[in-house]
Amino acid sequence: HSLHPPDSWAQWEVGTQRVPVEAMADILEEVRPIGGPLVVKINTEGEECKIVLGTPPEAWVGVSELFVELHEWAGCSDTELEAHLAPVGFRRIPTPLERVLRLRREEAPRSDPRSAPT
Repeated sequence: HSLHPPDSWAQWEVGTQRVPVEAMADILEEVRPIGGPLVVKINTEGEECKIVLGTPPEAWVGVSELFVELHEWAGCSDTELEAHLAPVGFRRIPTPLERVLRLRREEAPRSDPRSAPT
């Protein structure tokens, strides 16, 4: 499923479906009061750049860790996403998954003591 699938996917297209869309800043604001570490995973089939870059860096302050699956047709690079979030303390964490960008806020606790080293 993708809002803007690459042409190579055309043979598998079978229809369309309407779904509600919410701004990421609104979602982050809604879950912030829950407390505890907040881990966000974004796998939006090419829309990750619009979501991350379209959300002000300040909206991500309550997030401890962010995982973004990157797609070649997304329209931005992992370094652009990293640079967008660096002003609020996010730093890249190495991951063996080449299509996954993992960022952690410097002062945030690790989501799991067994997670990747800093």
